[in-house]
Amino acid sequence: MPSVWRAIRRRPRLIAGLIAMLLAWPLLPAALPATTRGIVAWDIGMLVFLLLAAQVFVTSTPGDMPTRPG
Repeated sequence: MPSVWRAIRRRPRLIAGLIAMLLAWPLLPAALPATTRGIVAWDIGMLVFLLLAAQVFVTSTPGDMPTRPG
C-alpha cells in the first residue's frame, strides 16, 4: 500500500483534477442526463489538470528540470 500513497503524492496535479471532477458531479444540474453530467465533470477535471500543468510549464526554469541522460 505504501507504493499507492507514494504514487498519489507524486502526482498532485492529477489528483487535484480528479478531486475537481468528483466535486463537480453532484454540483451539476440533476436534470442533465447522467452521461452528460459525467462528460462535463470529466471536462472540468481535465481543465483543472491542464491549468495546473500549464502553471508548471510557465513558472519552471531550466534549472528546475532534472537532467536526463540521453
